[in-house]
Amino acid sequence: MPDGETLFGRIQASLSNLSGAKKNVGYYILENWQEAAFLTASRVAQKVGVSESVVVRFAQDIGYSGFPVLQHALQSILQNRLTAITTFGEPESGLLTSKENHDWGATQQIFDLTLKNLQAALLNNPADSFDKAIQLIWSSTRIAVVGSRNARGPATVLAVHLNEIFTNTMLIGSGLDELFDCVRSLGREDLLISVGLPTYGKHTIMATELAFERGVNQITITDSLLSPLVKPATVPLLVQGTSYSFANSHIASLFVIDILLYLITIRGKGRVLQSLEEIDSVNRRFGLVQSE
Repeated sequence: MPDGETLFGRIQASLSNLSGAKKNVGYYILENWQEAAFLTASRVAQKVGVSESVVVRFAQDIGYSGFPVLQHALQSILQNRLTAITTFGEPESGLLTSKENHDWGATQQIFDLTLKNLQAALLNNPADSFDKAIQLIWSSTRIAVVGSRNARGPATVLAVHLNEIFTNTMLIGSGLDELFDCVRSLGREDLLISVGLPTYGKHTIMATELAFERGVNQITITDSLLSPLVKPATVPLLVQGTSYSFANSHIASLFVIDILLYLITIRGKGRVLQSLEEIDSVNRRFGLVQSE
């Protein structure tokens, strides 16, 4: 039986070799694995719009004897994530809820884990990677940023600030039609920046694959060289999203974004200041900000 911890990696590695129907099953599980963990093969088939036999053969193609075994692996992964607090050292109960208790032990544990994520971002990304990323950002005619699910927050932050400086940046929406229209308009002189941690959003993966086919340069902020976002990327920037909760932490993603914005500011201080002055003038003219 395959190791449950490698399940998502097995699916991602197999996608390019699967038929269209099986590939849709794979994308569905990557996008909705918490739900799929408790659905029958028949129900998954209904969700995806394929036959139950396709779901069963998909499980077999990625190394499982059948869908129930794959489902058990999904349930094990979910259980491990929900019990992460115990795995990493369970905070004492009541630390965050009692107004009279000022022993912030749980907060300290989360803070320490966050520091480890930030430190890993520094260790895993050499200065040369940031230099290449800045060169791509600075030289691109247009920039598109994509991020799905909880990666959309960091993607939005990056897109907003890049557009403030360069006025050439768009955030790709969540709709499939908009995604294809945006990426289809990109060329070799443009740039796609993707943000994604496990489980990787289907739309983000599709955007990077289409952009790669069109010869578009790409920067990706993701967790591992095994991430499906790395293969089409020109420059990968690696972050860890380890968290005590059920969700990934994107603090390291925002840290890397902050580094990029700082390096852009240093490289083009005059342009940055000019852009910020123009923004401030427009905001005040139309009453978009509150004057002191």
